[in-house]
Amino acid sequence: MEGQIGQLRWQYVPRPVPARFRPYVRAMVGYAEDAPGRVSRTELPYPGVVVILELDPALEVGAGRGAQRFARGFIAGIGGEPSRTTYRGRQRGLQLDLSALGARALFGVDADELAGRVVPLEDLGAGELAERLADADDWAARFRVLDAFLEARLAESRVDLRLARWVLEAIEGSGGQRAIAELVDESGYSHGYLGRLCRRDLGLTPKRLSQLVRFHHLVQRLRGPGPAEPAPPLTFARLAAELGYADQSHLVREVRLFSGVAPTALAALTTPRIELEMGADRPAYDPR
Repeated sequence: MEGQIGQLRWQYVPRPVPARFRPYVRAMVGYAEDAPGRVSRTELPYPGVVVILELDPALEVGAGRGAQRFARGFIAGIGGEPSRTTYRGRQRGLQLDLSALGARALFGVDADELAGRVVPLEDLGAGELAERLADADDWAARFRVLDAFLEARLAESRVDLRLARWVLEAIEGSGGQRAIAELVDESGYSHGYLGRLCRRDLGLTPKRLSQLVRFHHLVQRLRGPGPAEPAPPLTFARLAAELGYADQSHLVREVRLFSGVAPTALAALTTPRIELEMGADRPAYDPR
């Protein structure tokens, strides 16, 4: 799909995830944007791993003196803090949203080594992938290259993720509302062992992963789209009850934990913003 808003032209090419990749890959999309100015977005913590495969030019990640550029792309580990991505004029690439299992399954590293970090693709042995994607003729060819990479990585993987996958499915399936004590009892392992295994394979303890999943559901609710039928106006008290928070104060604490802002500020922050530095013309929109 493609379109134009103001002076910014965009194209997104979502690709359905093949069934064989779904335990590890949640979304695959190619993208291209052109704008006569500076484009920036605020990215909130995500309960998985995000891989950006850059075609051209490199995104700037972070702000101020801490900003970094990664020539071939980067991997953002699970959790962390809100971050800002910026480019000027043009950006093309592919985004791969991985489940919390993705870092361990595809890159063979302990997931907690990446948690809250942004790491160059080269550091995980995937630097040549972006070059092969850039050499491909079109999006279909790029997705074939990506499929081959994922196939090879999964074929090489020797890690046993069965228990971690069970925990992840239980947490995500409940929207982060599953009682941790129940998971411990059903697993047959001690609380400490299960926590260590989840940090290694998923990047976070079951408790912190549940918090992040709840937060992600809250962000999705605030972004919409809403149901087809008219619904009562959203309030944070209502959202707290629906999403499994003990009360509104509990929701406030966890929103601050993952975003650094109050829920009232989060409501505005959750709409993906593109700011064009073209004088007074600074539209904000969500092309997705």
